[in-house]
Amino acid sequence: MGAFVIGEILGDHYTDEATLAILARLAKTTSLLTRQLLPHALEHFAKATHREEHRSLAIQQLQELGKSDSKEVREEAFMSLAKLGVKAE
Repeated sequence: MGAFVIGEILGDHYTDEATLAILARLAKTTSLLTRQLLPHALEHFAKATHREEHRSLAIQQLQELGKSDSKEVREEAFMSLAKLGVKAE
C-alpha cells in the first residue's frame, strides 16, 4: 500500500527528470510487489506532466515494464498503457 501511495504522489506532483530516474531505478532493483505498482506511478506521471518529452519517457518505461519476466508486472503495464490510450508494443 505504501509503495502505491508513494508512486501516486511522485507521479502526480513531481513530474521531472529526477522522478523518472527514480522510477526507472526502482523498476530494475526492487521487489516484485513494488515493480507491480510502478506502472501506476508512471501512468499518473504521464497524465500529470506538461512536457511531451517527459510523457514519452514515461510511456517508454511502461513499454519496458510490458516486457517484464513477471506476468503481473506486464499486466499492470498493459493496463496503464491502455488507460493512456497507448498500444503496447
